Amino acid sequence: MLDTCLNYYGIYANLNISLSLHKLEQLAFEEHPSGYENAPIKTLSLSYYEIKNLLGIYQGADYEKIIKEVFRYAAYFGLIQNVTLSPFHIEWDYNPYHQRDLFFAKTRLDIREYHKFSSII
Repeated sequence: MLDTCLNYYGIYANLNISLSLHKLEQLAFEEHPSGYENAPIKTLSLSYYEIKNLLGIYQGADYEKIIKEVFRYAAYFGLIQNVTLSPFHIEWDYNPYHQRDLFFAKTRLDIREYHKFSSII
């Protein structure tokens, strides 16, 4: 489901962002294995450097911009919630319903594609 969303926005070609989003999805599964049930939430707060190491972003890149984009897309796709971007750190919660929200994000994009094709005909 995440791959479909990344392809729709053309993010899949950007390795830093796509690999980081896949890593966040993996971490969300570790935190909430089913992705469809209510579970207790814990807030994470890490500095940009710690997040760069957590997500495995390459050294030569402008990692602060990449991290901000990764967290914006992750929140939009429903992998994380309650994101707070500050100049020094980022706080977020893993969404216990991440699979449900990712499914609906994919469905929204599929509907957009369908309407795009149906308006051409």
